[in-house]
Amino acid sequence: MAGCSAPWRARTARVLALSLLLLFLSACAAPTSTPEPVTVRFAFLDVDAAYYQPLAEKFGQEHPNIIIQLVPRNGQQLSELRPEDADVFVTQSIHARQEKGELLSLDPWLSQDKSFAPGQFYPGTLQIFQRDGKTWGLPLSVDPIIMFYNKDLFNLYKVPTPQPGWTWDEFLATARALRHKDEGVYGYAAYPECADCLFFIYEHGGRVLDDLQNPVHTTFDDPKTIEAMEWYARLITEFDVAADPDRAYEIFGGGSQYAVYYGIYGSKIGLWIGALSEQGGRYWPRPWEFKWGMTTLPRDARNLTAASVSGLAIFAQSQHPEAGWQWIDFLSRQMPGQYVPARIALAESPAYEQLVGPQAAAVVRAAMAGEVIIAEPEGDFSAAMTAFQQAMKDVLAGRAEVAGALRKVQQEAGQ
Repeated sequence: MAGCSAPWRARTARVLALSLLLLFLSACAAPTSTPEPVTVRFAFLDVDAAYYQPLAEKFGQEHPNIIIQLVPRNGQQLSELRPEDADVFVTQSIHARQEKGELLSLDPWLSQDKSFAPGQFYPGTLQIFQRDGKTWGLPLSVDPIIMFYNKDLFNLYKVPTPQPGWTWDEFLATARALRHKDEGVYGYAAYPECADCLFFIYEHGGRVLDDLQNPVHTTFDDPKTIEAMEWYARLITEFDVAADPDRAYEIFGGGSQYAVYYGIYGSKIGLWIGALSEQGGRYWPRPWEFKWGMTTLPRDARNLTAASVSGLAIFAQSQHPEAGWQWIDFLSRQMPGQYVPARIALAESPAYEQLVGPQAAAVVRAAMAGEVIIAEPEGDFSAAMTAFQQAMKDVLAGRAEVAGALRKVQQEAGQ
């Protein structure tokens, strides 16, 4: 290179040498590999498979490194699920599993995201998954108890349909307007074993346990409980708007346990209590073949709604807890159509109303705006409740009066 200075030639040599070295190192470096995807096994109630399948696919598109393996189970199988069978699972109770050390605390993730603050969820829904100062599950959906009605019967007898916020007096008037003895039509369905009694007791301000969350003893002789049950008994014995559950099979057929359902299927009952998720006959032997509507429970001294809550938890022995949390985070922001989203913002959004329809959205919002009872009492009160149910059977059969029967049951309970 004529005319080039020595320093320039030295500098050029160093640049060429460095370039060759970088090329050499690049050629010798191992090729970049894509991380192998991890699999999160998700256990849930099998009837919800059609809901979770598309969500798993959508999640996989957003998280290509995580595969969601759906593990559908029936109710019994889900309650008996073993930690080795799943990573994430749907549950309504964490107490027993938390006591056995089977659950992973979600607090490390919850503390990093303000969208999981307690105020983001309906009151009480997060608390039922908390214990010993930690959070072991995240509420996903709420299933409130509401009142259903047969629109065909309302139209036939020209009875105004009940609106959210109606009262006991309006309920009774409606049930009486629907009662037509000649056609064998009753206004209301009284369930076997007094399964619907508790809602009326608590609406009236009564109670059957001293504390729904941490009960110590029963309170069957509470004055408000006695008043509520006296009113309830009159629905059958005096106003004749409901058939005695023990004799309903003589009227509707179907045996003692299923007579009410036969009456509803046969359009012989105008009003009945059920969970929101039952709408249209979901979980029933067959769909409802009549036009139906829904409203809130009639209110009395208290404006309340009883509800169950489903949540998501991670087994402590999961090999992929971080991936499991990402799946939980994703699900908590979706719209569970047949239930109420546990997140308040989702339930109050236009998208939810568009999904379920204006009437259902109005009923849900009215129900959840009142006092919501979400109880998961500890302790075994099954024997006492069986005695309470028998006492009410005796009352409805004319063998006892309410106050005496309930005081006797309370005395025998000894709690």
